[in-house]
Amino acid sequence: MKEKVERLAKGVFEYETPGILLSEEELLITVDAGKVYSGSFTIKNSKNTPIKGILYSSSELFRLEQESFTEKENVIHYSFYGDNMNPLESAKGEICIVSDCGEILIPFTVNIEVPYLNSSMGKIKDLFNFTNLAKADWAEAIKLFKSREFHRILLHHDTKYLLLYQNIIKSRSVSQALEEFLIAIRKKLHMNISVDKTVLNYDIGKESIMDKLLFTKDNWGYSEIRVSTDAPFLSMEHKLIWSDNFVGNTCPLEFVLNPVFMRSGNNYGRIYLATAHGIIIVEITCRCKKSEDKKDYNHRKIQQYQHKVAENYLDFRRNRMPLNQYVDETKAVLENLIALDRKNKDRYRLMHTHLLIISGEDREADQILEEYGPLAEGLKQSAVVSYCGYRYLLALLHKDEASIQEALYTIHDYYAKDCSDWKLLWFILYIDKKYDNDKVHKLEDIKEQYETGCRSPILYFEVASVFNEEPSLLHELGGFELQVMHWGINIGYTTKEAAMQFTYLAGKRKQFSLLVHHCLVRLYEKYRIKDMLIAICSLLIKGHQRSNKYFKWYRSGVEEQLRITELYEYYMYSIAENADIVLPQPILLYFIYNSSLSDRRKSFLYAYIVKNKETIPEIYRTYYKRMEQFIRKQITAHAINAGLALLYEEIIAEQELTPEIAEELPYVMFKHEIVCNNQNIKGVYVVHKEMQEEVYTPLAGGTALVDIYTEDAEVFLVDGFDNRYTATVEYTLNKLMHWEYYVNTCYDLHVNHSMLLLNLSEKAQTYLKFDEQSIEIRKHILGIKGLHQTYYNKNILDLIYYYYDNFEGELLEAYLQEIDLHGLDKADRDKIIEFFIIRDLNDKALAALEEFGFEGIAAGRLI
Repeated sequence: MKEKVERLAKGVFEYETPGILLSEEELLITVDAGKVYSGSFTIKNSKNTPIKGILYSSSELFRLEQESFTEKENVIHYSFYGDNMNPLESAKGEICIVSDCGEILIPFTVNIEVPYLNSSMGKIKDLFNFTNLAKADWAEAIKLFKSREFHRILLHHDTKYLLLYQNIIKSRSVSQALEEFLIAIRKKLHMNISVDKTVLNYDIGKESIMDKLLFTKDNWGYSEIRVSTDAPFLSMEHKLIWSDNFVGNTCPLEFVLNPVFMRSGNNYGRIYLATAHGIIIVEITCRCKKSEDKKDYNHRKIQQYQHKVAENYLDFRRNRMPLNQYVDETKAVLENLIALDRKNKDRYRLMHTHLLIISGEDREADQILEEYGPLAEGLKQSAVVSYCGYRYLLALLHKDEASIQEALYTIHDYYAKDCSDWKLLWFILYIDKKYDNDKVHKLEDIKEQYETGCRSPILYFEVASVFNEEPSLLHELGGFELQVMHWGINIGYTTKEAAMQFTYLAGKRKQFSLLVHHCLVRLYEKYRIKDMLIAICSLLIKGHQRSNKYFKWYRSGVEEQLRITELYEYYMYSIAENADIVLPQPILLYFIYNSSLSDRRKSFLYAYIVKNKETIPEIYRTYYKRMEQFIRKQITAHAINAGLALLYEEIIAEQELTPEIAEELPYVMFKHEIVCNNQNIKGVYVVHKEMQEEVYTPLAGGTALVDIYTEDAEVFLVDGFDNRYTATVEYTLNKLMHWEYYVNTCYDLHVNHSMLLLNLSEKAQTYLKFDEQSIEIRKHILGIKGLHQTYYNKNILDLIYYYYDNFEGELLEAYLQEIDLHGLDKADRDKIIEFFIIRDLNDKALAALEEFGFEGIAAGRLI
């Protein structure tokens, strides 16, 4: 005004007001959802003289950085805050300009665009675009997948996918997480890995051999293969192969076979190719031929022939081979030994001489021994066993007392002083007459050999023969006696009387022995004597052996009606839990009065009775009270398994659901059994969208019990490397109880367990129920600790709308005071702000209008 007065005083009169010039007649703005947009426009007049004025926006979301202007050309900066608006929404308003050149309005329209991710392939607006990017450039897809913007932009509209992403991204390997995510949302197929060969055979000499396996994949995506081997002669090029290593659909894996770590002959090894979904095993056989092969071959052949000589001897002594066959076959074997083992040819010739003597060819035998006469002195120093064998054969051939005594004296002397070879003892056993009458002494001398490490089947035969002839001499089952009996039983060289003595001693043992058990089993299979079955069962019970592999013995004991303490208990313990079996009547009658079974086995027994109550009604009635007491105890302890689930439903169906049982029931009725046979999987996470926290349960024996109380709960399996799987690892989810029969009754009995409330709340939300019970459930839901904020908002909104519609002002105000506007969509937020105004909650209304603006608020409410 002062400036105008001064111009008039100077005689300067303006008869025309300059017009306002704007750089933008209208503002059309596009903003990504959740973002803030900034821009500017200019204000000047038509005479390019200073222009003064003020300006303001009709929208709280459209904010001007200045409220006035005074320059010739004024740049006005503004920002639109669309961070609380949803995609495809729009906002309209005006910027009002009042100046000394007049007034003008600039209309603006803001459209909220669907957000996108930038990539080398352009804008990524949805999961279809993202999948194409992953197929073309996995590394770039990984960067976007683990970015903070991924779920906000691509998953904001899909709660189920968002829940999946938030949990699968916790995998240690982001690549594995992306692979699992794409498969779970059905944007790609699972990638299978195969190998071109699983059986390899090689002939190898001194030099190393290099070879390779060829992997093939049938789809794009990510996988990792962990390579290992159990053979020291195998060296692998890689221990870990990623899908990045593939060229096209194939990838080679080279390996080296090093003969330095091989022995002559066949060498066996395996290559293990492990993925998260299984293991491929490549079997490798290497026939190694080293420079010393001939020596090794001869050594093996010598061992084979020596074994054949001993085998023929034992067959002959057991009357399984006639004399002429024994002599002819063994002579042929000895000829081969003489040709191969020149070092010990004297020993083999003496053995040949023994054959001649026992077959009655004394003249030829005498001739050979005469040839040895001049060599005998030399054998004393170089081959004591051969020398003693020579003396033994002289005594055997001539049979005169002088020859026998000389041989006995000589062999005894060497055996006692210089040589403890078991063969010398064997010579003594057959020329010293005292052993014929003193079997105890014979056993003691052979046992001494055993204690020095001798395990010759020739001496085992001598001991087994003594036990067969005089079973009473088997008076204990020490290591020596047990080893001999085991040998004799295995080859079928045990008389019935010796078997009974062994059974008697086995029954007296206080501890379980797998070797004794094996012997008893072989004897029972041969003789089918009841005492042997008693010993088998008793020994198993003493050793607390409850494995299912022993069930057949407990079953045989029950069928034979053996009177053994705890036999029926161990019969029950050894039954496989999934066995389809008919329990015999004595078992059912026995446990009416005996309750020493574990709770788990009791549940199996009682479940069997319930399942078969139509065929055994009297047994069922007799057991009912006992089962009822058992169930009350188990449900109080919150125990559950398949058998208990059946019992709970049976007992509750027979009776009305009492408040006491109803209070405990939610702890068990939502239990599910997860069964996963993949050995890589160590545990399972269960995630409910209603709750913030996930629940982890380790797998034990491939199974886990988890709580699942809403229909859309997610299950994530986790492996030893902390990677998660939901779509590519197979598992079975078994519902143990039909909880839908009990939830309403439990609630009617004033049970407010969180799982029960969330289950009922889900139904109320699904079917849009707003009856008295549903409203009360929503109230209780708000008090659950750890509730997810989104689910909390959903329930409190339902209550606010309900109380508004039913004109319950005080309750409406109470919940309006508690609600948090952040996280609500615009329509709900605008409605709540109107409720603030209606209920005169002016402080909350003003704070909300300042933060979120008044667009969408009914004009009548703002006046």
